[in-house]
Amino acid sequence: MPAFKKEIKDLIQNIYDGYDPIVALVDIGLNPAVDVGIRVACHKEVAKYFHAPMRSKEESYSKSENNQVTGIHFQIIGQNGSTLPH
Repeated sequence: MPAFKKEIKDLIQNIYDGYDPIVALVDIGLNPAVDVGIRVACHKEVAKYFHAPMRSKEESYSKSENNQVTGIHFQIIGQNGSTLPH
C-alpha cells in the first residue's frame, strides 16, 4: 500500500475506531430504510469482493433440419475462466 493511502487509512481509523468501508457498505445495503437504488449500488460494489467480474458469454444455437432456430444456449464466463450454471 502506498504511504499516502496508509496515512489516509490510519487517519480515518483513528477518528472512527475500526472503520471498514466494505462493512459500512454492507450495513447500508441491508438497511430497509435506505432507498432501494442505493442499496443495490452497495451490493453491486461489495459483490466485487466475492465474485470475479463477468467477462463474456458464449452462445450456441440449436437448429432443426429445415434450418430454423429451435434453441439459444449461452454460458457466462468470468475473467478467471469460471462459468456460471445455466
